[in-house]
Amino acid sequence: MEQGRRSGSLLQSMGVKRTVITEGDGQSYPKDGDKVIRGWDEGVKEMSLGELSTLEISSDFGYGDQGIGGVIPGGATLMFEVELLKIGSLTKDWQKSGTCALV
Repeated sequence: MEQGRRSGSLLQSMGVKRTVITEGDGQSYPKDGDKVIRGWDEGVKEMSLGELSTLEISSDFGYGDQGIGGVIPGGATLMFEVELLKIGSLTKDWQKSGTCALV
């Protein structure tokens, strides 16, 4: 098992708890990017291609004590169900077709 990856189906990394619903390919992971919130970045980068997970993001990895304009209250814990379908030109179905192109 890679260091820093999950143990079983749950990963808890500071403000992000990731529960794997469906395993991905275990080989292809996204790179850090400019996501909206830190928790999204932390959670998604641990997912592999094709994986379906629930991300539970604490407020310090989300929108903090200030929240966001009456839509998300301050101190809110955020929950997302995320399926990683594509990384660059690599898509979830690449294994089925037998071809792969990494960019």
